[in-house]
Amino acid sequence: MPKQLFVTLVFVLLFNTVSGQFSFDHLSVTNGLSQSTVLAICKDSRGYMWFGTRDCLNRYDGKTVKIYKTDEADPASISAEDYIYAIAEDKQQNLWIGTQNGLNRYIPETDKFERIVFKPADQHSISDKIVLSIHSGRKGKVLFGTYNGLSILENPESRKFKRYFKKDGLAGNSVYTVFEDSQSNIWVGTTEGLTRMTPKNGQYVFSSFVHHPSKAGSISANSIKTIAEDAKGRIWVGTEAEGLNLFVPASGSFIRFQHQPLRNDGISNDIIRKVMPAKDGNLWVATMNGLNILDPVTLRFRIFKHDSENRKSLSDNSIKDIYEDNYGSVWIGTMFGGVNVAHQNTVPFTVYKYSKYRNSISSDIISVIAADEQKNLWIGTEGQGLNYFNTRTNEFKKYLNDPSDPGSLSSNTIKAIYKDKKGQIWIGLFQGGLELFNPATGKFKHYRHDPNNPASLSYGYVSSISEDHNGRLWVGTSSRGLNLFDPEKQSFSVLTDLPAPGLRLSSSYIRFSFSDRRKNFWVGTPKGLNLLTLGAKQFKVFLKSTAHKDSLQSNQISCIQEDKQGNIWVGTHHGGLSLYHPKTQSFTTYTKQHGLASDNIIGILEDNEGSLWLSTDRGLSKFDLKQRSFKNYNITDGLPANEFNANSAYKDENGKLYFGSYNGLVSFIPREIKENEHIPKVAFSGLKLFNKPVLVDGPDRLLRQDISFSKEITFSADQDIFSIDFVALNYIQPERNKYAYKLDGFEKDWNYVTIPTATYTNLPAGKYKLLVKGSNNDGVWNENPTVLDIRVLPPLWRTWWAYLLYVVAGCTLLYLIFRFFRRQERLESELYYEHLNNERQQELYQMKLDFFTRISHEIRTPLSLIFAPLEKLISLSKENELISAPLSGIKKNTDRLLRLITELLDFRKIETGNVKLRIAENELIGFCRQIYSSYEGLAELKSIKYSFEAPEEEVLLFFDPAQLEKVCYNILSNAFKYTPDGGEIVFAVRKEKDHIELMIRDNGIGIPEDLLDKIFGNFYQVKSGKTNTEGWGIGLALVKHIVDLHHGGISVSSVLATPGERGNTSLTVTLPLGSSHFNDEDLAAASDLLVFSEPTPEIDAVNAQGEKEALAADKKFTILVVEDNDELRGFILQSLQHTYHLLESADGLEGWNVAVEQVPDLIISDVTMPGMNGLELCSKLKQEERTNHIPVIMLTAMASHLHQVGGLEAGADIYITKPFSIQVLELSIRNLLQGRDRLRQKYVRQVMLMPGRIEIASPDEKFLDKLMGLVESKMEDPEFNVGSLVEDIGMSQTVLYKKIKALTGLSITDFIKSQRLKRAAQLLSEHQLNISEVAYAVGFNDRKYFSKEFRKQFHVAPSEYVKKTD
Repeated sequence: MPKQLFVTLVFVLLFNTVSGQFSFDHLSVTNGLSQSTVLAICKDSRGYMWFGTRDCLNRYDGKTVKIYKTDEADPASISAEDYIYAIAEDKQQNLWIGTQNGLNRYIPETDKFERIVFKPADQHSISDKIVLSIHSGRKGKVLFGTYNGLSILENPESRKFKRYFKKDGLAGNSVYTVFEDSQSNIWVGTTEGLTRMTPKNGQYVFSSFVHHPSKAGSISANSIKTIAEDAKGRIWVGTEAEGLNLFVPASGSFIRFQHQPLRNDGISNDIIRKVMPAKDGNLWVATMNGLNILDPVTLRFRIFKHDSENRKSLSDNSIKDIYEDNYGSVWIGTMFGGVNVAHQNTVPFTVYKYSKYRNSISSDIISVIAADEQKNLWIGTEGQGLNYFNTRTNEFKKYLNDPSDPGSLSSNTIKAIYKDKKGQIWIGLFQGGLELFNPATGKFKHYRHDPNNPASLSYGYVSSISEDHNGRLWVGTSSRGLNLFDPEKQSFSVLTDLPAPGLRLSSSYIRFSFSDRRKNFWVGTPKGLNLLTLGAKQFKVFLKSTAHKDSLQSNQISCIQEDKQGNIWVGTHHGGLSLYHPKTQSFTTYTKQHGLASDNIIGILEDNEGSLWLSTDRGLSKFDLKQRSFKNYNITDGLPANEFNANSAYKDENGKLYFGSYNGLVSFIPREIKENEHIPKVAFSGLKLFNKPVLVDGPDRLLRQDISFSKEITFSADQDIFSIDFVALNYIQPERNKYAYKLDGFEKDWNYVTIPTATYTNLPAGKYKLLVKGSNNDGVWNENPTVLDIRVLPPLWRTWWAYLLYVVAGCTLLYLIFRFFRRQERLESELYYEHLNNERQQELYQMKLDFFTRISHEIRTPLSLIFAPLEKLISLSKENELISAPLSGIKKNTDRLLRLITELLDFRKIETGNVKLRIAENELIGFCRQIYSSYEGLAELKSIKYSFEAPEEEVLLFFDPAQLEKVCYNILSNAFKYTPDGGEIVFAVRKEKDHIELMIRDNGIGIPEDLLDKIFGNFYQVKSGKTNTEGWGIGLALVKHIVDLHHGGISVSSVLATPGERGNTSLTVTLPLGSSHFNDEDLAAASDLLVFSEPTPEIDAVNAQGEKEALAADKKFTILVVEDNDELRGFILQSLQHTYHLLESADGLEGWNVAVEQVPDLIISDVTMPGMNGLELCSKLKQEERTNHIPVIMLTAMASHLHQVGGLEAGADIYITKPFSIQVLELSIRNLLQGRDRLRQKYVRQVMLMPGRIEIASPDEKFLDKLMGLVESKMEDPEFNVGSLVEDIGMSQTVLYKKIKALTGLSITDFIKSQRLKRAAQLLSEHQLNISEVAYAVGFNDRKYFSKEFRKQFHVAPSEYVKKTD
């Protein structure tokens, strides 16, 4: 048997093979790997890849690399960072990691580690802390090779190890590798040899194999690095430096496989790091110098090494570990190049590129591809000539332009290659014409453009070559049309787009020409697709039409292809792929929207499976004609470039496709491309809160275990921004993995994304389910989504117990509100009745005050009827004492009654806030002494000791004399009222530092102590049976208000009188010095002060009587009396009837009508009247032009300052308060009438003066000015008379007469005549006109009449007046 195997092996090694090509993806430190030396590789049951390096443990999920480091403060971290020697997962899915400093078990639930500590004194401990290899054995046991012995865990849950050393039968103590074969034999590789442990009766029988230099069948070396069993059960052993060994069980010998430099099918290096049996039966052997794949049948090696010109080759030749995962992907750990992975369904693209160091294609820019009869390829390049590729030897031969060789290529830029039906190879060149290759000589025959020969090629740039169904050769050029070659005449005829008899193209720029099975001839141009059907006389042109969706989508036609079914497919520039429908002569177009890599279609080929392959400027697209679906391939799939060249596509007879790109020639067999049908597992990989990673058992307490094991995550209300990462564990082009997620309970539709992260903000409180699914690189979706329950807690104020608290609080609040409103209702009821009572009291008080005020006003009118006749009687009876004495007593009491009324009205004004002080600096001592003097007579009458005390001779004080006088009078009046005869009253004035004190003290009856705080109240009077009180009870209230207005104070002290002793009462008024306590409005200049005292004037009765008689002699004045009180009106009429013409009216409206009709000389009017009051009447009279000259006297009981101001503002000339003196009224009338008479004389003089307008100052003057203007404007008109003036002025003749008479003393006729004569005098004085002309100029028709009237007015004849003014 060994001899036969050896013969077979020698026989096999005699054959030579060609090494294949593998495509590797790479993972390095640039992708996140912690370090480039990868010592161990493993894939766990969850789908994660683990890499042990010289610096840290790495976990890879296809997207990110997580690095695990040692934390001395965390015993749950990995025990060592450097030199992760071994990684393996046992049958119970425990992941074991062997390091330089101990064994570790990974705990995925917490993403932590359990450290298996080496304890030298414990015989059940692991044998050493340096763990070099780990193997998951049969029946669940785990084998650990350490630097000092073999350790076995029969049960992974136990921590009791069985230890084996050299003394127990091992070849050595340093165990680099351990392996259990299919027969349960344990193979142990040490630095001192190979040991086989055969189980027998519960024990192991040890057999060791060592190297014997003298024995060719012994193992090649003692330092064993790797052990593996192939599919046939054969044991392969790799040594540290002496190659690979195959164990022969029958003889216990080994067959050696060692590097032989002269053989290319042998192992590449003798330093063996790892032997891995693949699922396909081949052995993958890692060496220090390349990857070797051994065919166990032929025992030949294929070698793969790093190729600097192939980015998909191994990243490094020094290989440390090899691992095949459950999907057939092989992971390779290298010394300096990180991780390499070759996937089972990697797209088998073969790339041919230019190389300086070996036989290769001449350029990476491929322009055109074709094949000859021998199935060898002719490949054109851009600028680097023509390549002939021998498909059997894989060798290239170049054809370049040689200026010294006329038979060489005319140009190195190849644009078209075509093999005709005769097998001839035609080459189209850029600016070099058409070439025919002669295979016998290797030379080229040239067909060039000759401007002097119309039968030559039309242009030197040949863009396409083809044959039609008749075998005719068509040569397309870039701008001079399509040439038909005549082989017999060796000449060309041309089809262009120029107008000419016969066939005509849409453009002379030819992209391609093509003849289909139906003998239709197609020509593609940049200006549409041309079709010449069999028997047709002209081309049909297909163009893009925006009006028809079934037209071409671009006019620039790039390529054409007829599939096996006879369908015509057209590729366009940025118009997609179009299918032609011959029956309707329309197109169906596929674009990027349907899945194409790009709308720019450059080449089309059909594979043997019936799919179309499209080259574009964005990679290759496979179009499944049955499914009408696209799958795209780009540089990430192994293509050298994404952009391909036009006309550069070819399919050989074996179905291999060739495409020329801008970075090399690509070939592949489509049926060898396998789809990735593995459904990826989707796992949650991370949680971020406010964009910060959340750790297991972190301070946020969100994760109790790793998120991939978490079934639910509960977020508090303030944790309202979180992101959840997930990953599809597919490592084949993981960047093409796609994801979909949906938060059930919040979203209805799936979110399709390429970035595996779901972020949510401000989720409402509630329970949700996050559903995630993913697809692999080929779009195979995991339809069973991974689920994570998410619970968002409500904020504190929305929890169930908060709502319970709200209910309790609400009920309590409702109770309190109910209670409050009940109390409020009761309180409001009490307040209402109290308020009602106060309102009633206030109403009574107001009614009382209003009653007294109204009574006061009403009393003033009858007082006037008493006061005026009484005054008249006193004046007439001065001589008779018997009559005058009683009359004086009557007048005294009348004056007293007037003072009481005035006091009440003053109080009313203060109560309503209508009192305005008129403050000025006055001498106080003299002021008080004058008041004191007014009561001396009363003191003498009552025998009261009455004194005035004032230490200062003169004191200046700011006060209102009128108001302070009331204060003093009221206090003194009370003192005299309540002081019995023989008593004592003192009026004292004292000046203190910052104030003045006015004190009035008496020894009268006194005031009870309990009433002292009430005496300043309104209408309050001290009840005493000893004295009779009189008045309103408002005197001291008025005093208090006036003192307050002066910012002063008033105080009272009193001792009540007893039967044996007099009382004592003292009232003190305090007034501050200076003026700072008054505002600017209170302070008034002396000129602003109004004096309201109206003493009865001393009238000389004789003179007055004389004047009355003089006036009575000629009653030339008319007076209108307007008064609603019949008695008072009658008295006034009776008093004035002997002096004036009198008119009367009972109210304001009647008075207005009389005034307008009669135009009196003066009007006397009451203020308070029904209908129109006196103020309205006065204002209306002053605004009316007919009456504004009439003086008005107002009579009223309203004696306040404001009422007087209102009357004067209404236009009253004099304002007299009731009761009034008839003498004052008569004198006021006389003075007003005399004033009007003097004014009339002034106007007459102005009218009679020489021409010139009077100066406008009053309404009367304005009226006269207007009147004179009207007369002067019509002066030349002799027909202008009284009627004309009345019409122009807008008044009745009577009213106008009275008004002119009142103002000038002239009639209307005399006024017009005087104006004409005044103008005549002016004209005569100018000496421009004679007397007759002047007469006519001023409206006189008769000169004699003019002279007569002129003499009357100027007392001289007109002729004499001319002489005087000369």
